Parts: sequence; structure tokens; C-alpha cells
Amino acid sequence: MSRDEIYKTAAALAAIAVVVFAAVAMSTSQLRVALVAICLIALAWRRLERAPLFDPVQVAAVIVLLGTVAWIVIADIGNKGEENRSAPDPQHEATPGKVIHVYNKVTSGPHRMREDDKDVFLTTKPVGFCSERGCNIPRTRRETGSTYDAAVCRLQGDEEITNGDDNNKLDDRNPHIFSSRRYYGVRLNNDTFGYVSEVWIYPGDRGGLGLPVC
Repeated sequence: MSRDEIYKTAAALAAIAVVVFAAVAMSTSQLRVALVAICLIALAWRRLERAPLFDPVQVAAVIVLLGTVAWIVIADIGNKGEENRSAPDPQHEATPGKVIHVYNKVTSGPHRMREDDKDVFLTTKPVGFCSERGCNIPRTRRETGSTYDAAVCRLQGDEEITNGDDNNKLDDRNPHIFSSRRYYGVRLNNDTFGYVSEVWIYPGDRGGLGLPVC
């Protein structure tokens, strides 16, 4: 391998390392944009170098670019489907609803709790990690001590949510650790409807509150 090829290989490996480490701090949407940008830069670089058509770096960039574009299209279709998701029929909602208090805290070791880095949002569907899935509802952000007025129904989500750290067993003894599949359906005064996991609600407001099923 020539010195020039060594430099090019090292540059490609460095770019891959940057993406891997940056992915830890990026949201899914940001990662997709970063991948597209890196692939386009790599392709432009190899074309300026007049690399062979089947140059390994160029081929890899094309494959990743096509895969990322497909990922973006599929995600966009999914997000549009969620935007069109209809809320429950209001006649099946509790009237009046129940005010619920936000408790946006996660475990911090075996005894303490700390405010989560991400605020709570109402979501268009009862699933976790909506900040990455594009199903957060704008202008519904809350933090610990805030309220949602009002919860009008309840339902079970597809996956369990926890305020614990799945990668650290130390918090398994934390008395405030809590996991649940239950969500509250919330209708705001402006008629916005969305869901919030009871994990992010004060313990006294959990348990369903006798609300009807959404």
C-alpha cells in the first residue's frame, strides 16, 4: 500500500470514528443528516481525486448514502402516519378530566433522583423516545412541578417505560424506581390531544385515576 493510500484509508477511518462517537450525542434525525453530509463530502472528494468508479471509499459512501436516504423516506412516511392518527372520541373521555403533575426525574444511584436531561412532551402515540421518533407534540413541553390539565383517559402502550438506568444495576435498589406501560390521554384547553407515560407523573397521580380507557 502506497503512502497516499495509507493517508486516504486513515482519513476514512477517522471519519467513521467521528460518526460513531458523535452518534452517542445525536438524535436519530441529526444522525441521518450527518450521514448524508459525510457521504456527499466523501463522494465529492473521491471525484475530485478522479478515483476509479469502484474505489472502495466511493462505493461505501454510495451504499451508506442510499441506505440513509431510504431510512429518511421510511421515517417520514411513519411520521406522517402518526400526524394523521386520530384522537379518541371525546364522548368516551372523562368530563371533567384530572389534573396530573409532572415528575420528570430519573434514578441517580441507589438512593437519589435527578431531573431528566429531556423535558416531558405530549406525544401522538403511546411509545417512548418520541424525541427521536418525531412524535413529540410541539408546545406541550413540561418539567417537574408543572401540570397537564387534564388527563381524560388511559391506555396501555406497546412497551414498558422506566425512570431507571437499564445499564446500571446500582439503581435497582432505588425506592423511587418505577416502570409502567400505562399512558394518560391528555386534552389541553386548546383541544390539543396527546399521550404521556405515567412514569413521568407524580406517584400520587399514577395508577389510572379511575379514568376510562382511551
